[in-house]
Amino acid sequence: MTYARERNLAGRQLNRDLRNGRLRSAMVQSSPDGKDTEKLLNPSDWEQWTVLVPSLRVHGWDPNVIAHFYVRRVDLDKLYPIPATPTMTAAPRSDDTESSPPTTPAPEKQKPGIRATKDWPNRFLAPEIVRVACETPDLLRNRPELVRHVRKFLKDEIDWEPKDNKPLHRELDRLLSRIIM
Repeated sequence: MTYARERNLAGRQLNRDLRNGRLRSAMVQSSPDGKDTEKLLNPSDWEQWTVLVPSLRVHGWDPNVIAHFYVRRVDLDKLYPIPATPTMTAAPRSDDTESSPPTTPAPEKQKPGIRATKDWPNRFLAPEIVRVACETPDLLRNRPELVRHVRKFLKDEIDWEPKDNKPLHRELDRLLSRIIM
């Protein structure tokens, strides 16, 4: 199957919508003294002009007159919506709330896991490290074995163990930095 590509589809639709009033537009004209004058355009104004796409020049407009043409974003979004991607959702916009910020969905909250006792490093871990230092000081020099021991100790004492070893290493570094070995 072959598809015929229309040469100026975008330009044809844009000019059609400007002329039938579906797209409202405005013009800002600059005078030689630097003053800008804004004028809302009527659909009938576009009967004498044609927007050329892709250059976006206006055919029929006097090139000696400096002016810029604008189309209302609300009208463009309504007539030519951009399909939403999985990470983006289009917020409904009305003509009256043209400048209101779009709403974004709140991020999903992560479900909390089992909470540790707030003071577990000082209340449980510090006394155990002191006991280990007194009874089996060689265990302090073997970090992997010490971490296994601490995990088992926390599981037996408070029925909790961290998901990973990072908080254990952090607390062991803090506590062992105070011990002279």
